Amino acid sequence: MAPTAATASPQTSAHVLPHELSRSGASTPSRSLRPVHGRGFSVQLTGYDKHLPGDDQEQSRLDIQHTAVKLNLGRLFTCPELVLAALAPREDRRPTVVDIGTGSGGWAVDMSKEFPHCDVVGVDLVEPKAAQTGPPLPSNCRLEVGDANTY
Repeated sequence: MAPTAATASPQTSAHVLPHELSRSGASTPSRSLRPVHGRGFSVQLTGYDKHLPGDDQEQSRLDIQHTAVKLNLGRLFTCPELVLAALAPREDRRPTVVDIGTGSGGWAVDMSKEFPHCDVVGVDLVEPKAAQTGPPLPSNCRLEVGDANTY
């Protein structure tokens, strides 16, 4: 049985605050994961994360899923007429895309490249893979660690 907030040991109860891990092209501290049955889960015991791993194996699976969906759709999103209208350049402000539960961060990075005039923010309970490895993030993309339920 996975530990709960009430039964977590000192090694598994350390919480990472949303403002402590953020990347906008700069390096960040490595992810804090607690081992459960050989997989790494978020140290934040908030609910959904108890059931979904955040380790490298899961991040790779999410990248494969992202690529499969993108190839199947032929684009990054459905209803292109609605998305293009919502994200059209504006005189009064920059459009913003928020990807809650960004996973590996792949979709957020791709959206920031497709819409360079928009700000794209990806939020997840564990540090997204795109924030740790690979080329620097586009200047309009930010990946953050945090619980969207607490914002």
